[in-house]
Amino acid sequence: LQYSTLQRMGLGHFDSWAASFGETVTAIELSPEGTGYRAKTRFARFFNLPELISIFKEAADVQTADMLNLPVPEAEYLNDKADIDGYYELLTAGAADLPAAAGPFCSSSLRSLREDPLETTRSTALPASISMTG
Repeated sequence: LQYSTLQRMGLGHFDSWAASFGETVTAIELSPEGTGYRAKTRFARFFNLPELISIFKEAADVQTADMLNLPVPEAEYLNDKADIDGYYELLTAGAADLPAAAGPFCSSSLRSLREDPLETTRSTALPASISMTG
């Protein structure tokens, strides 16, 4: 930014600039050594952005795509429907070979999998994983 402009606005020091355009938040975080905690202050958000941008534009040559007349390629949009019928067949194939450790979860899960695959996965994933590991 232009130093003379910042001086004229009373923003010659970083603290005055930060107070005019930024909000800080202090939070507790673990120290790098891992032996305790410390307070750390960081910028949380900026405000008065229109004024800040106008000061920035005095020093920067901002060009948008519209100003430069850049060539823009045509977008190609595809609306393909996924073929998931084979997925369910693959998912349920070989169910007879599942280990006995899966127990009661296998037969009921495979029956309901064909009815509502998402709900079956949600309701049986945790119990089945506990049964297999425990």
